[in-house]
Amino acid sequence: MRYMILFLVPFFICACSTLPPALNILSVFDLYSSSQDSRDIYIQTKDKIIKTNIQSQILAHKTLSNYDIDVESFYGEVLLIGEIDEPSDEQKAIDIAKSVSGVNKIRTFLIPKNANSCGIYENNSILLKLKKEFYADNVVKGSTIRVNVIQCKVILSGVVNTTNELKHIMWYSTHIDSVDEVYSFIHVFEELKNKKD
Repeated sequence: MRYMILFLVPFFICACSTLPPALNILSVFDLYSSSQDSRDIYIQTKDKIIKTNIQSQILAHKTLSNYDIDVESFYGEVLLIGEIDEPSDEQKAIDIAKSVSGVNKIRTFLIPKNANSCGIYENNSILLKLKKEFYADNVVKGSTIRVNVIQCKVILSGVVNTTNELKHIMWYSTHIDSVDEVYSFIHVFEELKNKKD
């Protein structure tokens, strides 16, 4: 009985945590909980369904992998982030995203795998430094953003409430040692709201 409980504990712990798909090699973290999300619950749910549908199709694909490609959806805009083996893999991932209901725009950051580029140690080091800076900053810590680090490139996605938050996020991202480039796919909520009005 004791061994059975010890065997089951990791499954319960994993079920309660939020992990990237298939323990993704990409270094990723979310800076928010759904209670801080500026999207209403309906939009959050819709985006989650879009993301899950794309991830499950990538998982079923014979040449693509959730291990290498991360998926985000904000207001129906899908972002595919990761590394690919062949240039044709990018179009395959785009075609999958296009086939999912509710997707109204697709953006990609898919780069060729590079064995000589910085690796998981450097990526995680960048990620930990960013995480520390973001959580220490009162302007940024409630932001609805997701951070990916691939080959020492920082990729930011999500929604922030103000341009001031975006400025803080960009400043930290560009001032971390070892960061080669920073790409932002962040939307400013006040600008999104103005477009809808």
